[in-house]
Amino acid sequence: MSRASLRHAVAFLGMLLSLLSAGCATPTAVTDIFSAPDTDRVNDGVVRTSLEVRWRHRLSQSQWLELRPREQARPAFDDQRVYAGGRDGFFFALDRDNRSVWWKTSLKPPLTGQPLAAAGMVYAADGNGYLNAFDAPTGQVVWRSYLGDECPGQPVMAQGVIYVRTASGQVQALTADTGKVLWRHTDDAPAGGSNLRSRSLAGPLVTDSMVITGTSQGTIIALNRETGAKLWVSKLAAFDADMPDAAAEPALSADGNRLFVALYDEALYCLLTQTGTVQWKNEEITRVTGMVEHEGVLVTAAGRRGVTGLDPVTGASLWELPLCNDKSVSPSPPVSFGASVLLSCNATHTGVYLLGMNGRNKPSVDGLLRPGNGVFSKVVPLSDKSFSFISNRGYVYLVDVSLPGKPPRSLIGDPQQSESLPTP
Repeated sequence: MSRASLRHAVAFLGMLLSLLSAGCATPTAVTDIFSAPDTDRVNDGVVRTSLEVRWRHRLSQSQWLELRPREQARPAFDDQRVYAGGRDGFFFALDRDNRSVWWKTSLKPPLTGQPLAAAGMVYAADGNGYLNAFDAPTGQVVWRSYLGDECPGQPVMAQGVIYVRTASGQVQALTADTGKVLWRHTDDAPAGGSNLRSRSLAGPLVTDSMVITGTSQGTIIALNRETGAKLWVSKLAAFDADMPDAAAEPALSADGNRLFVALYDEALYCLLTQTGTVQWKNEEITRVTGMVEHEGVLVTAAGRRGVTGLDPVTGASLWELPLCNDKSVSPSPPVSFGASVLLSCNATHTGVYLLGMNGRNKPSVDGLLRPGNGVFSKVVPLSDKSFSFISNRGYVYLVDVSLPGKPPRSLIGDPQQSESLPTP
């Protein structure tokens, strides 16, 4: 064999050994490799916006992150800290600027909801059905209140009262300082034609006078915010509906006069907020995960459909963007982010999308960040230039949106990868 052939053979053997060793490495080692933010040049070869990862922090110490289910929890924040936990039950308060740990604790897993940071406190529900109230700077437990079931949405605070919706559809009002239950409403909607239920991550919608929630049988209920008494009930689903769950969190119009609700396998509805009267119904939009009215357009995310823009007054379709529209892929609820909209997809080759809104015309995809394994977590804006999310690999991210053309920072590895976490 010639020297040249020998060198090629040795090089090939080295490459093969490298691939084999990488394939035999533990999943934890794989997650140490993190590429620079990927904007993917999705706008005809032009990168409009850079998405820079300021930091990420590992929430899980599982050795099999690659095989874990999607992370359903979402982060929360205040002026100084980001609060996040995941399926393993570890809950962190991290510094917004440098991700240093203010405090950490372990709760009964899984953590599937979104904490609430308000008035110097942090409220986080755990897998045992408790709502835990922590002192925000220290992590000291102030009170714990049993809800009876997990709380997959986010608690809402209004005038010193915390409102929560449990996975079974129960709505409770608790005092924010002590956790005392003020009133409780149980989903008493009549049984429909099927017991099938979709997975809901919805919290309650709280207005100046009402708490609005959906039931597992396709009924929307408005409750008096102070007493829990029913103000109106709107039964939307047909009796023989397969999966009539109101799985998506209701959304208000910009003026507050209209209410947008979705039944999982049925349709998207617009109701009058004060009476529950149906204004329009769009049966083409099903499996909705969330919606938001943004500058005169109802931006709606739905499985199998992607992202759709609707006229909020008539329900007529304005445009359709084929993101996350594979039948096995779910988009997160869209959220307004300045002049843009953020949402995520849980497919491995996708991640967080930044959509540049263009009036009533189809938006452009101005940025894409791929953290690996996709993102099921709802994206949470922290300011007009930064946002946070939890990836399916079990990391919480803080991302900055920079000016076009600015080269993104590269983050390789994680200094806290080997950190010892408390046992849940």
